[in-house]
Amino acid sequence: MKTIGYCGGGLLFRLGNEEEVESFFDCIRILHTSNDNFDQIVDRLYRKYIKFEDLDLARDAMRSIALLFKEAKFEDVVSKISVPSITKLNFDRNNLFDIYSKFFSGFEDVIESSKYFYEDYGKYQPISIIVVDIPAYDKYKRLPVSVFEKVQRSPIWLREAKGEELPEFDELSRPQ
Repeated sequence: MKTIGYCGGGLLFRLGNEEEVESFFDCIRILHTSNDNFDQIVDRLYRKYIKFEDLDLARDAMRSIALLFKEAKFEDVVSKISVPSITKLNFDRNNLFDIYSKFFSGFEDVIESSKYFYEDYGKYQPISIIVVDIPAYDKYKRLPVSVFEKVQRSPIWLREAKGEELPEFDELSRPQ
């Protein structure tokens, strides 16, 4: 099973397998509040990447989502998601935040890493969700942001984790 995680700045943060990451976003969809800015940020994180100018908004969105996870009725949400068949997440807890706490702390870490990387090197390394296993990580690092911008359907990381053909990576291996 492939490991999915956050990538940003000079940091990789392992979250878990694709079912675990999908369950996190399923919880967010169930707890959805109507906030267009936050909805766009969550969608960009899920499908594409976070733009540099949106880092603070993304941090605020994730902090708001963390509060929703702390306040949510555990049974109401977990009964509506597909609990991962293979997981290191502890669903014996009574609080969604406790189950997914590393998703929030990891996001804070990659935000900080991206900001420091930009300050130190003058270059933004976008925050995205990718397959963090080697050699997949190397392929993602070579993908230009323009490829992520074109994503309309399911994200590249999810398609790769499911073993789908990825024309995005095929284009990288073609001779120029």
